[in-house]
Amino acid sequence: MVGGVEPFVKDYVCPDGCVCFRMKAIGVLYAIAYTLKMSYKTDYKIQEFITKENFTWAVQTAEKKKGLNCSGAEFMTIEEGLCVQIMHIGPFDDEPETVKKMDASE
Repeated sequence: MVGGVEPFVKDYVCPDGCVCFRMKAIGVLYAIAYTLKMSYKTDYKIQEFITKENFTWAVQTAEKKKGLNCSGAEFMTIEEGLCVQIMHIGPFDDEPETVKKMDASE
């Protein structure tokens, strides 16, 4: 058990020797996301957006194919509000100017 929670996948030991729960959770999420991404190769077709039904299918498929316990994974929608994204092109020294452009968009 890690932090009172049963591990999802094999123990991952960090360089400092601790068992890393986050790495296990990331492994589960990756398996589910990969299953969803590769669904086009199966009879199960996904439309534009992932639904609860799609997620449930992917969890069941990942558990069966990878032998993982994905019961800790949840389907949820998070409302983040306004979001901005920008691609910085140029040297790292010029990044502050790019960040200022994003801050100005508020």
